[in-house]
Amino acid sequence: MIPAIAVCTVLMAASTPWVGWLAVPLIGCASALVVSLDRPALTGFASGALAWGVLLLWGGTQGPVGELAGVLGGVLGIPSAAVFGVTLLFPAMLGAAAGGFGGATRRLVSGRGSASGRDFAEENVPETP
Repeated sequence: MIPAIAVCTVLMAASTPWVGWLAVPLIGCASALVVSLDRPALTGFASGALAWGVLLLWGGTQGPVGELAGVLGGVLGIPSAAVFGVTLLFPAMLGAAAGGFGGATRRLVSGRGSASGRDFAEENVPETP
């Protein structure tokens, strides 16, 4: 799972400056569709947060990201650390949703079970009166 997270993180971080925030769900979903991942939502969550974390660190070397977080936090009435947290939570949730969707679609299309990942035999379904 670690190599998948590393590859997705690099792809998300490299493509976000050109594609924008849509890079995270596109790569999260595509990776779960193409590669059979054990936990596609967790892979998307970690990759999205790590990728944007790298971009924040890189942006911090290019300009006053801390000052911007302080001003934005002041406008929103939240601490500047919360601005960073929300900034990392957004791509993490996008990646998790897209990874989960891609993994469920892969299972459904490949015939390896239901979209929810649970297989119920017909004899275990209660009869309706």
